[in-house]
Amino acid sequence: MNCAILTIGDELLIGQTVNTNAASIAWQCTQRAGVSFPVHSTVADDTGVIVAELRRLSELADVIITTGGLGPTHDDKTVASVAEFADVPLIRDNTWVDHLRSMMVALGRELTPRNEHQAMVPATAQVWYDSIGTAPGFVIEVPRSTRTPLTVCVLPGVPSEMQYLTDEHVVPLLQNKMMESGDAVTEFRTVVTSGIPESTLADLLGEPEVWARGAAVAFLPHAHGVRIRVGVTATDARYRTETLGQILAYIRSQAERYVVGTDDVTLASAVGDILRRHSQTVAVAESCTAGMLGSALTDVPGSSAWFEGGVIAYSNRVKQHLLSVTLETLNTVGAVSSQVAAQMAEGARDVVGATWGVGITGIAGPDGGTADKPVGTVWIGIAGPHGTTTTLRRFTGNRSMIRSRAAATALTLLYQTLTHEP
Repeated sequence: MNCAILTIGDELLIGQTVNTNAASIAWQCTQRAGVSFPVHSTVADDTGVIVAELRRLSELADVIITTGGLGPTHDDKTVASVAEFADVPLIRDNTWVDHLRSMMVALGRELTPRNEHQAMVPATAQVWYDSIGTAPGFVIEVPRSTRTPLTVCVLPGVPSEMQYLTDEHVVPLLQNKMMESGDAVTEFRTVVTSGIPESTLADLLGEPEVWARGAAVAFLPHAHGVRIRVGVTATDARYRTETLGQILAYIRSQAERYVVGTDDVTLASAVGDILRRHSQTVAVAESCTAGMLGSALTDVPGSSAWFEGGVIAYSNRVKQHLLSVTLETLNTVGAVSSQVAAQMAEGARDVVGATWGVGITGIAGPDGGTADKPVGTVWIGIAGPHGTTTTLRRFTGNRSMIRSRAAATALTLLYQTLTHEP
C-alpha cells in the first residue's frame, strides 16, 4: 500500500522549523504497519497550493497523511483545503466545542471565537475526539471514480499532538488496511555497527545481491558508526521473519567485532548495558565538549544505574581544583595534550568513585589553534581498573561539528574499551 505525507507550513519551506514530523510519521508507519512511502511533499499555507497537491498525491497514493495548519489563526488553512478537495462543506462539531470549553475552563480561560473555529471540520470526516490539543485530528474518505476511495488522515503540526494521533489512530488504521488488502508488507531490521568505515564494512560483507538476495539493503553512516538497514517485502510474515533472521545472522558472522546491536540499540545504550552487566559505573570530565558526552549517556533511560556524573572543566583552574590536573603538566605540555586528557579521565574516576573515567580536551575553534595544535585537535583519555589510555584525533569542520565529533568519538572509544576489557 502506497502512502504519501504532506507537511504544510511556510515555516518549513523557509527553514525556520526542521521538518521532523515527516520523519516520525514515515518511520512509525513503515516499521509498524509495513506500508510504503513513494513521496513526501511540503507546501505553503496556501489553500490553492494545498488543494492542488492533494489532487496530485491522490494519483500516487492510497492514503495521504497531512500534518500542520490546524491552528486558530488566519494562516491555518488545512481544514478548509481538505474540505474543498473532498468537495464537502465544513460543519461545526458540537462535541469538539464542548471539549474545547471544558479544556478552557480547566485552564481558567474563556473559549474565544478564534478557538471555537477549530471545531469546524469537513462534513464527512471522522473526528478523533481524544486529540490532546485544541485542534482535532480526523480522517476522511474521498471517493475516486476509477479507484478505491482515498483516505486522508489530517494531523496537527505540534509534534507531541501529531505523535499521539499517529500512534493511537493512524498506525492502527494502516495496519487494518494492510490486512484487508492482502498487499505485500515491507518489514525492516537494522544492524548497528561501530568502529568501521562504511566502505570497509561494505567490502567486508560483499555484494548485497549475493547475501541479501531479494532484500533492500542500505548503509547509513552516522556519528557513531554505520547502520545497516535491511527490508524484506512479502505477503508471508513467516518468510519475512526468516529471511531477515538469515541476513542479520550473516552480517553478524562477517562483522561480529563491529556489531553493537540491532534496531533501536544506540552506542550509548550499549555502553550502559555493558556497565550494568558488570556492575560498573562511569564518570566524565569534559572541556571542549562541555557536557555533550554526559548528555549522550544520560539520554539512555535508567542511566542513573551506571552514570555517576561529570565535570565540565573548561578553565585550567577547574581542571586543577576539581580533577587534580597538575600545574606542572599544564605549564609544560598545555591543556590540550595526552597527559591532561589522562589526568582528567583519572580525576573524573577518582572524584566520584567510578569504575571508568573519560576525559576530553581539545581546540574547537575558530580561534586558539597553533601550528603544532591546529583547530580540531582533540585528546581523549579513558581511565579504568587496568590503567589509562589516550587517543589523539584531528577533526575538521566548524566549531559545532568538531565538538559533536569529539563527543561521538569519546563514546566510541569508551565502548571499544569496554568490549575489549578482559
